Amino acid sequence: MVAGGTRPYGGPFPAPGGDHRIWRNEVAQPGALALLAIGRYDVKVSTGPGGGQVVTAYGTDLGPLDAPARAPVERTPEIVEARANWFGPCPYAGVGDQSGRRERLAASRH
Repeated sequence: MVAGGTRPYGGPFPAPGGDHRIWRNEVAQPGALALLAIGRYDVKVSTGPGGGQVVTAYGTDLGPLDAPARAPVERTPEIVEARANWFGPCPYAGVGDQSGRRERLAASRH
């Protein structure tokens, strides 16, 4: 959907040449944990502690902020492991984090 409740392409989903992804978890996930970020990203998929998938994404337009933006995001597996020690294992099959330009992040989280 786009503003106004219409899709620019009225045919089958996805549009020809488009991409369609569905994520499923074995446990319920609060809607507030979902994030849609639109733009160009360098996406990295790795295996975290306990074998879960870790997906990280970095805006390709970060310029000189790229390295400082990546540093905290790269600690995601470490943070998940620390939280597991405090609260128990993460109930989700995967975790992730994203870093992008401030104005894009603000728009994607509203």
